[in-house]
Amino acid sequence: DFENSILEVDDGIVEETIAKIAKKGGKLVSVTLASSRRITNHALICIARNANHLKTLNIAGCRPDRKLDEGLLSICEAASGLKELDISGCILDTKTLKKVFKSSRKLETLKMNGLIRDSRKHIIINEIGKEFHRLSSLLSLEINSCMPSFSALKTILHRTGGTLQRLHVANAAIGSEDFRTL
Repeated sequence: DFENSILEVDDGIVEETIAKIAKKGGKLVSVTLASSRRITNHALICIARNANHLKTLNIAGCRPDRKLDEGLLSICEAASGLKELDISGCILDTKTLKKVFKSSRKLETLKMNGLIRDSRKHIIINEIGKEFHRLSSLLSLEINSCMPSFSALKTILHRTGGTLQRLHVANAAIGSEDFRTL
């Protein structure tokens, strides 16, 4: 497991740590870089080169001022067995999220709390609802503070194929009457 314990982790530290793990024959199974403000796509691409055994990735809150699309997509394409992904608070394009969903078919837990806008400030949860059919193994979904519309939430629930066991959806633009019709 690789987990940063300080907020000053940067690309160089990630690269160095990954190299040490690989040199010792270790395998990356879990990576947590939450709230690392100095992480860039370069570090994520470095992780992707060693991600064939990766099961858990947490980049929540990383670089809220910069998009990490390229690095995240590289990891998801390399980690075919990825089961848990936390991208809460990240700035990502709708196009990238669609590709992430396509690459992450074994995903069981997805956390997108606060992931409400791309770099153009669009609310993206309402645009990607129909892509959830790709996540047929999804058991748990957190979309707190994403402000999904009722129709987007309904689409998400129907597209997951009934596998979803846990849904967190605080701060949604949905009334109690709407929930009764789900």
